[in-house]
Amino acid sequence: DNSITNDVTVIETENFNFDPAGTPCTVLQTDTSRTDRYIQNWLYGGPSALSPTGETNIVESYFGRPFVQGIDIFQPGAVITASNFRTCAGGVGIRNSPGDEYERGEVENIGISETVNDNITNGTWFNYTHEWTPGNYQVFLRASSQFSNVTYNLDRVTSDYNLPGQTTTNLGQFALTNFTARREILKWYPLKASGTNLVVALNGKDTLRLTAATGASNNTTYLNYLVFLPVFESPLPGVITITNTTLVGSDFSFTFNSVATVPYTVQSKGDLNSTNWMTLTNLVGTGASMVVHDTIGSSNQFYRVKSP
Repeated sequence: DNSITNDVTVIETENFNFDPAGTPCTVLQTDTSRTDRYIQNWLYGGPSALSPTGETNIVESYFGRPFVQGIDIFQPGAVITASNFRTCAGGVGIRNSPGDEYERGEVENIGISETVNDNITNGTWFNYTHEWTPGNYQVFLRASSQFSNVTYNLDRVTSDYNLPGQTTTNLGQFALTNFTARREILKWYPLKASGTNLVVALNGKDTLRLTAATGASNNTTYLNYLVFLPVFESPLPGVITITNTTLVGSDFSFTFNSVATVPYTVQSKGDLNSTNWMTLTNLVGTGASMVVHDTIGSSNQFYRVKSP
């Protein structure tokens, strides 16, 4: 149940990575040809009252696929086995149609149910591998919380996602606001750091991890899906602006505008007609102006700042 609508990528939270060598959780799932832990070109799948056989896109979807604790997901404490989507023993809790809202048309039209991850406690995490079109993305989480504020971390897995003991680097947080009436009231939450909306640079095959960091306790929170929205407006590579150029002795400095978590490469060359740019430094944006220093002699130097 992942989808791409135009340029927006939607990742269903129940579609976390799976074990391609494992036995499918249901006799409906007959595709054992997968060799990686993710499906790039997915279809919504599940039992369907509208299908003549009562099932839709089972073998092309994440429905009934097994997974490995500590590699694809991690659930601390007692493992919840109740599930109606990833039905393997030792699965994470997943529920049908929990939201107080209309189902999305692409789901409803093929007769399957909207689903969410539940039974989540602090420390629970899910891995999502995908092949990304290079660019910068705003990220939103469709989720809910009840009885307490809940924080989810979004991290990038920086080691082999096929093995246990994976390392990660943090990209930001989703801060869910306590809504005491019902956890079924889902809301949009943008990825932030210190209250500032973030933009994430993604390029090619990457594994992202969603982790319940604070406030999650069994039935306090639901997860529905993640949305990745390409950002084509400033500040982006084509509109990076170099300002405040200053020369003090042999120290030349300048500033440029940045987007938080976006990588930048600062390059220079002594001959404007040369095609060879030398990398001066690599930086990660903070969302504020970045300062660059370079020690130069008496010759001219030309500078540029690039971002994926």
